[in-house]
Amino acid sequence: MQVSKETLRAWLIDAGLWQAARGRWPRLHPPRPRRSRLGELVQIDGSPHAWFEGRGPRCTLVAFIDDASSRVMHAHFAPVESSQGYLDALRT
Repeated sequence: MQVSKETLRAWLIDAGLWQAARGRWPRLHPPRPRRSRLGELVQIDGSPHAWFEGRGPRCTLVAFIDDASSRVMHAHFAPVESSQGYLDALRT
């Protein structure tokens, strides 16, 4: 006899041999709350991409973004994502 997985699961639940999951699992890493003040946490990221769509060389956008306000504190294009690119952004 062949039955679908769902039919078998329904039979097992009726017989008390299968327990359905009780809702969603708790998140292992819940989202952290945002900072409350401007400048308390500034996130730095570099995004290598063909930003100029073939009209210029590939480069990396280096951006400093405030966590509290999502405000872009600084952004500039660097030839590659490197320590020098981040240090240039800090100097600016």
